[in-house]
Amino acid sequence: MSDIIDKGLVYIVEDSIASGALYASQLEQAGFQCKHFTDGYSALVGIKEKMPAVIVQDVCLPDISGLEVLQFVNKQNCLLYTSDAAD
Repeated sequence: MSDIIDKGLVYIVEDSIASGALYASQLEQAGFQCKHFTDGYSALVGIKEKMPAVIVQDVCLPDISGLEVLQFVNKQNCLLYTSDAAD
């Protein structure tokens, strides 16, 4: 995995194509470069290749839990902030 974090890169991990496109559109308008993953395994591959500055993560994915993806990110010594519907 690359040790360098791309400060303008945002990964969106969301199985809903419509929701992912909406998030990407808004973030790209704000000047970020976005990459959309529709499952957890492809997100893990992307994270291993290049660590983004931010990950917008869905928890319910078709293959593995979004929490498993976040556990992997947490092991990479990255800042991790999570929230739930109650926040």
